[in-house]
Amino acid sequence: MSEPASETRLSAGRVAIVVPCYESARYLRNTVLSVLAQTRPSWTLVVVDDGSTDNPEAEVADLLADSRIRLISQSNLGVAAARNRGVRERPPSDYLLFLDADDLLEPAMLETLCSWLDRHQGAAAAYCQASLIDEGGNPLTSSPWAPTRLRPSRLGIEAIPDDDPMTPFVSIFCRAGIVPSTVVMRRSVYEQTPGWDEAFGQHYEDTLLFLHLALRGQIHFVAKALVRRRRHEGQSTSQPEKFKRQERKLYDAWRSVSGLTPDQAEVVRKAWQFRERRRRGGQPGARGFSRPSRGARPPERPQA
Repeated sequence: MSEPASETRLSAGRVAIVVPCYESARYLRNTVLSVLAQTRPSWTLVVVDDGSTDNPEAEVADLLADSRIRLISQSNLGVAAARNRGVRERPPSDYLLFLDADDLLEPAMLETLCSWLDRHQGAAAAYCQASLIDEGGNPLTSSPWAPTRLRPSRLGIEAIPDDDPMTPFVSIFCRAGIVPSTVVMRRSVYEQTPGWDEAFGQHYEDTLLFLHLALRGQIHFVAKALVRRRRHEGQSTSQPEKFKRQERKLYDAWRSVSGLTPDQAEVVRKAWQFRERRRRGGQPGARGFSRPSRGARPPERPQA
């Protein structure tokens, strides 16, 4: 196990990692070990046990000897409430990562994305590709997955090439798929957003937050597979009807958003305009989001 970094080293570029955990004890130990294996040691981690019945603390009890790691428990309030609680429990940091309890980080994940944000001060967040694994940790695909990134073009729509990191608001609005485990965000920008909406419900609560981030700073894509994202039958993402309801709820939430500056309101207006134009034109994916569930094959990248 890695030795805790000194307080002096932790003070520079610290990452606060929040792991909401509900009935995922069997995966939690490997998730925490993947954080301990990071090449960038300046992090703190809090596991928020959201009313689990499978005793996650027993799985990581020995790892809690590392002073950077804490586990706290609460009644079952939902993933958004668990993430908010984790932020409140962590000391000040430069960056935030909301890591799912069944996903794994590659050793260079924090080093790569935090260094990217260090170099690109206009970026509110940076996110990466993911390798897909099954319940036992075995690879499911030979190539990494990342959400399709689209933007308006003179011909209507085009895919954004991997060597262009900019992911505009309209891309997230019309073709969401960014997942929390792949995102390191700047805490100062996160604190300008409403945070995780505890009343919204699960599914698309992450997209709701990422849209708020995209109004306040750039969202950058780094074309490297730095996360292993697990798929298994017990996940909440294998509920297609609930996904559809939450998608409608997300769009309803953006029909009238208060507190926006004129420039932000114009960005939202143009995103709505683009989406409605696609719907009328019958273009592929015109009904809005194309978000792969963990139990479904990820969509093919559309041709530009």
